[in-house]
Order: sequence, then structure tokens, then C-alpha cells
Amino acid sequence: MNLHLLKSAVVSALCLLPAAAPGRAQVPPSASELVAYDGLHRAAAEGDLKTLEAMLATKPEIDKRDSYGRTAFHVAAYRKQREVMTLLLKAGADANALESQAYDAVTIAAVADDVETLKVSLALGNKATNIT
Repeated sequence: MNLHLLKSAVVSALCLLPAAAPGRAQVPPSASELVAYDGLHRAAAEGDLKTLEAMLATKPEIDKRDSYGRTAFHVAAYRKQREVMTLLLKAGADANALESQAYDAVTIAAVADDVETLKVSLALGNKATNIT
């Protein structure tokens, strides 16, 4: 086989790899997950500050995880619920928690090009170095 043809075949194959390889992108809560959420996750997703405050008064497990490893803080970041993020942090949520694929609120906001949530995340104590 001609060296030029071999190089072309290798380059073509390499170009196809990203399309063929499974992606490891962020996974926001799906519509079915949002409907199934209860407790802090539901209040965070809906931006329901009144319900969230009542729940937080009972001292729930603040960093409880959903099936994908997302905390209510992650859900709030995905849903751009910045006031919820602030309330959760004041109640003791881990702003630097990582979900199943090692994403945190900084990465969630950065990938979504959500500058306002990124600013809030950093102001609340997220580390800029958390970017996945």
C-alpha cells in the first residue's frame, strides 16, 4: 500500500473516532427525572424558595444525591435557580460537590455559557479550578 494512501486512511479513521466514541457530556436532569423529583431536588428544580426554606428548617440531608449523583445544588445550577443555590449554600450544601461524571456547578454553568450562574457559583465558594 502506498504510504500516502496509508496516511490518508489513518487520518480518516482518526477523524471518525470522536463521532463513534460515546460522549461524556454533562447530563442535566431529564423531563422524567424532574417530574419524579421530591424534596430538595424538586424545590431546587422549580425554584420554590418558600418550600425550600421550610424543608431546610427540618435539617434534611442537604447533599442527598439523585440516581446520577446530582445534589439539589447541581439541579439548581442546571435550572439557573441562583437564589436556590444561595439558600442551599447557607444551609450547608457543598458548593464543590461533584456529580457522577465529576461535574460541579462551575462546569455546569460554563458549559451552558451561563455567565450569571457562573458568577453566583464562584461568589458562593465554588473553585474555578473545578472545571472538568
